[in-house]
Amino acid sequence: MKDKILTIDVGTGSTRAALLRVDGTMVGFAQREYEQTTPRAGWSEQAPSLWWQAACDCIREVLYRYPETAAQIAVIGACGQMHGTVLLDDRGELVEDRALLWNDKRSQPQVEAFTAREGREKWLAHLNNPPAAAWPAFKLAWWREHHPERWPQLAKVLMPKDYINFMLTGALATDYSEASCYFLMDSETRAWSSQACETFGLRVDQLPDLKLSSDIIGQVTPRAAGLTGLPPGIPVVAGTSDMAASLLGSGVYEPGMASDSTGTSTLITVVSPRPLRHQLVNNLHLANAAWGRIYDSRRRRRCRPLGAAGACR
Repeated sequence: MKDKILTIDVGTGSTRAALLRVDGTMVGFAQREYEQTTPRAGWSEQAPSLWWQAACDCIREVLYRYPETAAQIAVIGACGQMHGTVLLDDRGELVEDRALLWNDKRSQPQVEAFTAREGREKWLAHLNNPPAAAWPAFKLAWWREHHPERWPQLAKVLMPKDYINFMLTGALATDYSEASCYFLMDSETRAWSSQACETFGLRVDQLPDLKLSSDIIGQVTPRAAGLTGLPPGIPVVAGTSDMAASLLGSGVYEPGMASDSTGTSTLITVVSPRPLRHQLVNNLHLANAAWGRIYDSRRRRRCRPLGAAGACR
């Protein structure tokens, strides 16, 4: 009986895999920790191959401890840290085995140049967020400016959990929560913006297919099965970002509901049927058909992107 769900979380400090029953109770859990690389102040990188190796190790550990469950897995779903920009060539190989992470600030000059040229309001209604160094569009602008010799190799851009999904299935897809923070998605049509792509020197076909978080994007390939110990053919859904997953898991998903997440920083999220376009608000499409408006509780400080969506300084 296929009554188990395998979940994967690609975090900044570790990757986790958990095997769940359909009622949400846990069967088994495994974790592999790793570090960020900081070549200089304001830079933060990780190797996508490290995420994949960690995912394989976690899955193998869970299946080793509970071998009878391998044949019981009905579906696989992943979530992960947002904005970590993975570059693939036309063979599906990494252009470079490093991804600029959500907290990498090296593209701030590109943000400032964009703002000086385009203004802050022009794109807000179209792309639903103010410009920020966290967004992949600006990380790609940095890559293009600083590595022009490698730029022609770029065939597809993925985020961390989407790279894991690609390695499991071969599918090049993302969900709307990730896409909403690329600074490249039209918030009205929920499609990639050809206008924004042209502005950033990109083609729409370099971006992944857009899917609902619950959409099946592919199945575990024989190659991935050999590396993870999973049976081939298990369906894999598009999954969602870590912020959207945490909101859904905490029951905050319907318009009018709100969440206060206070730790190192404070994230205030209000669920809405549509984005709130304001320079102090970051908008995240949720795992379901709604938007999270994320802003500072005191409304006096500018919000900056952090991890999944936004934080306040």
